[in-house]
Amino acid sequence: MGAVEAGATDPLAPMLGLLSARRAVVVLEEKMELNETVQAKVAEAGELLIRAAAVLGTLSRFEQQALSAATEGKLIDSLAWAIEGAAMLSPAVGNSLRTHPPAGFVGDIVKPRS
Repeated sequence: MGAVEAGATDPLAPMLGLLSARRAVVVLEEKMELNETVQAKVAEAGELLIRAAAVLGTLSRFEQQALSAATEGKLIDSLAWAIEGAAMLSPAVGNSLRTHPPAGFVGDIVKPRS
């Protein structure tokens, strides 16, 4: 094979990325125990995410929809998704969502089951 020009992309890069992603999925599919430190950090981060959603919830519905459009949904939707993920791993975050959800936040947060 010849030398690759500066700035050119490796034609195998997409395939290598896909293989790396698949390898990560296989690793994650194995049962993983989350130690107490990880669980505590997830709970802490989840509470911060709920507070961030509550801050955005102080904006009007129109302002939040404009913010969502300006970020192609990345800010509002990703925040909701991250809160759901934290609630999946932390009962404390799930309880916080049930007892004090982020008022006014337009993102769709699926609350954990009791």
